[in-house]
Amino acid sequence: AVYGTHLYNDVGDYDYQVEITHDVTSVIVDGTVTVNQLPLTVAAPLPALGATAGAPLTDVILAQFTEGNLLVNSYWADVDWGDQTTEVVAVEAVSGQPGTFVVKGSHTYALPGQYPVHLNIHDGVDFSEPAEINVNVADVPPVATPKSYTDVTAGVTYFGTGLLVDASDGLNIQ
Repeated sequence: AVYGTHLYNDVGDYDYQVEITHDVTSVIVDGTVTVNQLPLTVAAPLPALGATAGAPLTDVILAQFTEGNLLVNSYWADVDWGDQTTEVVAVEAVSGQPGTFVVKGSHTYALPGQYPVHLNIHDGVDFSEPAEINVNVADVPPVATPKSYTDVTAGVTYFGTGLLVDASDGLNIQ
């Protein structure tokens, strides 16, 4: 028997040739090895992301997964942001963790609300795995703009937007 090892980085059919030599006799054996797809394993759902309407989320991690294929260019993900916006995003390898990858994306939500983000991670062959993360989008915080009242009469109470001004009190805001 002849034994050997080799690490294949991607799925497919690969030809091999082995030369077996004993004393002065030599035999060459040709063959094909089929490398099958390892399952892509999505990590447990990540905690919900927080965002503010109108402010961009930039390069946020949407999912993490592991798989035996070590070639990052074999992966991509379809992302449905939950607000009728979809896109295809790239997948990045996690430095120092062979076989571990993250899906990152950037998006801006126009309106506040809770959005379920659905992903399908593709392996470059014919396999995809679903993942999901929630994004909680807060409303834009109100901005108070002070008003200046220049034409006031002593002893008269004035009402402005969000302000109560009593001119008899030296224009103190109450």
